[in-house]
This record gives sequence, structure tokens and C-alpha cells, in this order.
Amino acid sequence: MSFVVAATEAVASAAQDLSNIGSTIDAASAVAGATTRGELAAAADQVSVAIGQMFSGHAEAFQSVRAQIADFHQQFVQAVSAAGQAYATAEADNAQIMQMGVRDLLG
Repeated sequence: MSFVVAATEAVASAAQDLSNIGSTIDAASAVAGATTRGELAAAADQVSVAIGQMFSGHAEAFQSVRAQIADFHQQFVQAVSAAGQAYATAEADNAQIMQMGVRDLLG
């Protein structure tokens, strides 16, 4: 027989911590995105323009990847939260069953 032990309060706390981390990263990405997109060339020569375009392209690629990571992070937070709630519900249901069993034994 297998047993699973889960501290539901710890799982809920972890889900909240993960959510807070995601919010902090989102805020930092928004600031970084605003300052790196459409980066102007330092000078009007072709090399400066090419380097500016390269950095702008990298910034756009980062924002694209960041959006995918944000979606994954949100799904992960939801999964951790749902797991914590499922364990808490199972624990409450089992406690109720145990109480009914004890009452039946004591008659």
C-alpha cells in the first residue's frame, strides 16, 4: 500500500510564492521590454544602425520567449494550487470518514 503525505499549508504557500515570483518577473520584463524594443542606433552610420537592429531583434525574441514562459508559469501555479486544494479536500473527506467510523465503533 502506498501513502502520500502532503502539507497542504506548505503547498498553498508555495503556490502563492510562485505567483509572487511570476509577478515580479513580469514587472521586470515590462520595464526591460519598454527600454529595449525599438532601440535607436548610437550614431547614423551603417554599423551602428545594424547593431541597433540586432539588439532590437534580440529584444523582440526575448519578449516572445518570455510570453511562452509566462504562460507555462501560470499553468504551473494553477497546477500547484489545484494539487494543494485536492489534497486538502481529500484530507477533509478522509477525516470525516474516520470520525464516522469511530462513532460507529463506539455506538
